Amino acid sequence: MLYMQRKGFDVEMVSSDGDVRDELIQSQKSPHHVVEMTRKISPIKDLKALFQMISVVRKVRPNIIHTHTPKAGLIGMMAAFFCRVPIRIHTLAGWRLETETGLKRKLLYSVEWLTFKMAHEVWPNSYSLLNMLKENSFARKTKYEVIGNGGSNGIDVDFFSSKSADKSIIQEIKSTIDYDPTKTYLVFVGRINKDKGVEELIRVFHRLQNPDLVLILVGRFEYSLDPISKESMEIIEANDNVRAVGFSPNVREYLSFADLLVHPSHREGFPNVPLQAGSMGVPIICSEIGGNVDIVTHEQTGLLFNVKDEDDLFEKINYALNNRDTMTVMANKQLENITNNFSRDFVQAELYKHYERLLKQKKI
Repeated sequence: MLYMQRKGFDVEMVSSDGDVRDELIQSQKSPHHVVEMTRKISPIKDLKALFQMISVVRKVRPNIIHTHTPKAGLIGMMAAFFCRVPIRIHTLAGWRLETETGLKRKLLYSVEWLTFKMAHEVWPNSYSLLNMLKENSFARKTKYEVIGNGGSNGIDVDFFSSKSADKSIIQEIKSTIDYDPTKTYLVFVGRINKDKGVEELIRVFHRLQNPDLVLILVGRFEYSLDPISKESMEIIEANDNVRAVGFSPNVREYLSFADLLVHPSHREGFPNVPLQAGSMGVPIICSEIGGNVDIVTHEQTGLLFNVKDEDDLFEKINYALNNRDTMTVMANKQLENITNNFSRDFVQAELYKHYERLLKQKKI
């Protein structure tokens, strides 16, 4: 938002309410409108959100509406369509129906189809996702565009660096988790649910039976949407070397002392966490899925394992632990890759070019 303001745009934000709303308004220096949207499919709440969104659009009268996330995409694109907003863009940052089956998959397919139908352009945030869209023929292929080399907003390489990490916060975290410099720290960052691959990671960590290994889970537990099993919860509670710290705004500080990032997600669009870890020089192991493979090249900038394959993940973690120098070389290559191809300055400049292109096409 700040970048586009510097380029002459008036920017206004819309999202559900939340604890960080005031902080968001202050940091981005943009007005914010609350439209209560749920992640679940909820016809009554969704219809209410649509009317709220239409009210906001009529009040603001924007030239461009640019949506992110499935629900905001559906509600935002419908409101923009009904209000005849000149330019309607939806960024696709992952495809939930990829891991669904049966009736739920058909329903999610219909939702995505409707969102794409009402958008002028759809910007998948990775080339893997672009290829998937083309194979499924959701909309005219001319609607699809990947911005730069992928990503939704790029990574702030100056912020996500070991030099910039807040030392006082690091010390506070270390005190909270009883940090021991003689131990090795594996870090997971993300929502704690099945779709993020946390169950495989927890079971593999339990199999490793290494007293010098600590697993830190940074993220909020999801109890209503795809929660992890009771057995996995019991492992977390029983294993003293698993530290579930909950949601934290201090991801950078956790990564500053991580020996390894493990990102075992089942589906992604273009994930931020491997970008953040890579920008900080942390070695990476991640699942071989779309989005991840757009960032990590196996045995060059990190390690990939077969998604949901616990034996393969077990093997890759053991390899990383026994080949620290090799992993450091990969991490250094990843840092160079991210700096050159996925920095925030580069991605935002590409976004600006596309906004200008569309404004010229519409003669605005």
